[in-house]
Amino acid sequence: MAKDGGETHVFGAGDSFVMKPGFTGTWNTLKTVRKIFVIAS
Repeated sequence: MAKDGGETHVFGAGDSFVMKPGFTGTWNTLKTVRKIFVIAS
């Protein structure tokens, strides 16, 4: 469980996710990753 009582998610190879506007949290990277950023309005 997260420190603040929020949800914790673990992602692995091949996974993707979207951080919605207003996201607050901590992102811990344990291994080398490739990040792809897309900003749409």
